[in-house]
Amino acid sequence: MKKLTSIMLALLIVVSCAATAFAAQTDKKKSGVETVNLETAVGTGNYGIKMLEKYPEAINYIAGELRDNYSKYIGGSSIDVSRFNIPDDDAVDIYRAVVNEFTELVHVNPTRIRRSYDNGITTGFRPVFLFNTVDEVEAAFKAVNRRVKSFTAEVKDDWDDLHKARYLHDMLATQVEYTDTSDVIEHSAYGALVNSKAVCQGYTHAYGLLLKTCGVDSTIVTSSSMAHEWNMVKIGENYYHVDVTWDDPTEDDRGYVEHTYFMLSDSAFSSDEKHYDWNAVDANDTTYDSAWWKDVTRVIYYIDGKEYYIKKGDGVKGFLTERDENSGEETTLYTINNYWMVKTGDYAGQGYYWTNCYSQLAYYDGYFYFNTPDSICKIALGDETPETVFTVENEYDIYGLNITFDSYLNYDIKPDVATKGTVYSYDLKSGINCLLDTKLEIDENDTNYSAFGITKPEEDYTGLNLLGIQKKSAEEETSMRFVSIISSEVLKNVKEYGYVFTTTSKETASAKELASKLTVENGHKYDCTDTINSMTGDWGSSDLDTTSYKYVTAAINNITGRKAIVARLYVIDNDGLAHYGTYIDSNNNKWQGCAARLSDLD
Repeated sequence: MKKLTSIMLALLIVVSCAATAFAAQTDKKKSGVETVNLETAVGTGNYGIKMLEKYPEAINYIAGELRDNYSKYIGGSSIDVSRFNIPDDDAVDIYRAVVNEFTELVHVNPTRIRRSYDNGITTGFRPVFLFNTVDEVEAAFKAVNRRVKSFTAEVKDDWDDLHKARYLHDMLATQVEYTDTSDVIEHSAYGALVNSKAVCQGYTHAYGLLLKTCGVDSTIVTSSSMAHEWNMVKIGENYYHVDVTWDDPTEDDRGYVEHTYFMLSDSAFSSDEKHYDWNAVDANDTTYDSAWWKDVTRVIYYIDGKEYYIKKGDGVKGFLTERDENSGEETTLYTINNYWMVKTGDYAGQGYYWTNCYSQLAYYDGYFYFNTPDSICKIALGDETPETVFTVENEYDIYGLNITFDSYLNYDIKPDVATKGTVYSYDLKSGINCLLDTKLEIDENDTNYSAFGITKPEEDYTGLNLLGIQKKSAEEETSMRFVSIISSEVLKNVKEYGYVFTTTSKETASAKELASKLTVENGHKYDCTDTINSMTGDWGSSDLDTTSYKYVTAAINNITGRKAIVARLYVIDNDGLAHYGTYIDSNNNKWQGCAARLSDLD
């Protein structure tokens, strides 16, 4: 379906942009300026690596200007390439090599270029950008860098290139949704990584960038006749085809990822006649053409030298499987045995069921999560029986599951496997599995000082150094105190600050908005909205204050009728970067926040 849609779009583009076709323009006049559609324009068909070998100085210069000096060209100026004597016939392939081989150029429109030429020589490239201003470009760089860190956070240095490539393939397929739109952002790595929506070009550029970040060599392949792109990944001395786009189903099936087009030779890649008309490095090695992962349609996790995945059973069963990578021996850790009932169409009310296992697999904080038709379960390595995280009371069944990088477990409830469903989210940092349980250990007998633990920074913010919690006294167990320790270097650059409490788990945006509205009183900011102020003078002093650190204190009271809360300290610096410290109630008790105070800034 994706291939057919892409071809239809390509034909429409070719018809509508016939006046700008590459060969036609250069035949009409000896000098001028033209807009080139890089997706459909016909050049010599030379691929990126070959063009880099032929024109290394020109390509590296263009890429360097786009990367380091983009502010010179964002207003419409051209990159002067007249000294390189680039023939018109090679111009398209040279610029394709720039945008395809330098995948860090996430601000550049990969589908268009304005080219000036004179007597058969290309004299300049006027780049087209995805963003209109320098500030927008810089914001885009930051957003992409944060997401790249999210995608690569679990990649270990001792993994070989194959394991890195497979993990990134699986994450991209399960975190990004294929979208068939005309928005050029979806053609870019930015669209795939930041917006989580992309067409084939976006998948391909994002995958290339992730591979490069992890030190894996790859190149991008373009087939103009297919209007399609994919990657070739270098493992050892050999290249292999990888088409992440076609391994991600349409409509998006949460947590589902195929490995049909992962690490194929030229002959295997073209055997089904769905990929054709490409010109790239040779992929002659057939080592992985029939690899064991071909039939695995779930994420494959690589942990301590072993691989974990759900293997299809006899139609009803699925097996959580451990595979030894050296021997190839598979061990069943747990058997999932459930019936997914069909409740729409001709089958409604007749007791039909789908004879397949639709349990998806995700790994988070030491647990494997999977779904049954009506429950979300988790199981740790070494455990024989899973724990039910929660049960869904719904007329329909759960068919899809994944966990996002910001720790939300998303699951699809659908009438049947073929119908588009409703997505629900569960915050793994609150409720049953919360931050305090895993990050902070509290000594029940210590009534004076906190036991501190390092918090893991979230993706969108820089973490504060330490976050602690302390009981106010042994007698007053319904009142607790937070102490967040932050560097004096951070405090020197403070623009806004405050403690924000909320009774919802998705509080990030609203909490930041509240923090920005806090009023300044005597050099401090307070948030006492709808709360009881329990701050006292004793609570405002502490020997935690050192020459290297300042501290922030806050208190909360147990108030009946309230849900578990998230409490977050925000320190927003002059560059607009928000630093944070977070507490999430550990026992699902009913708490309400009261007040916060930042220590003196001098």
